[in-house]
Amino acid sequence: MRLIEHDPIVERVLDAHRGVLGTDFDGYRHHVYRVANFFDALGPGRFDANPALAIAAAFHDLGIWVDNTFDYLEPSARLAQQFIETEGLHDIDTQLVHELVVQHHKLRPYRGSALVEQWRRADHIDVSLGVLAFGLPRSRIRQVQRRFPDRGFHLRLLQLTLREFTRKPSNPLPMIRW
Repeated sequence: MRLIEHDPIVERVLDAHRGVLGTDFDGYRHHVYRVANFFDALGPGRFDANPALAIAAAFHDLGIWVDNTFDYLEPSARLAQQFIETEGLHDIDTQLVHELVVQHHKLRPYRGSALVEQWRRADHIDVSLGVLAFGLPRSRIRQVQRRFPDRGFHLRLLQLTLREFTRKPSNPLPMIRW
């Protein structure tokens, strides 16, 4: 099975945010590519078939760093929308990009676009370190994880979660959707 190892939109967006990502750059980049590869493996949607997917991939968690918040879904969607407008990408389905970003932490299956549900599952596979697999073979999950190692991404998520528990104990995971 092929691996998605490079996407020009993803690379352009991440390079533009290298400074704000700082030491989390490699971890976030690898997360983006793991999710893209899990997305492709889950099928039927193909990551490279729609540039809206690459835009959503690059921006889906970026609000954590750019807006310095753990309530980052809408800030991330806003950043994606600004990118689309700045780049003059008038043929991009902005509603799809928005839904891909703001629904990717939904706990229940997404009942709208099949692409959004596929993306949600792909992100859940990565965030759960493959515990949630949605039928994806463990060998495929390990192959993607070997090619794009964690580089501290999950540790950073744990640190941010613990920080939110101390700051906002009544709502430490504001990005979770039902």
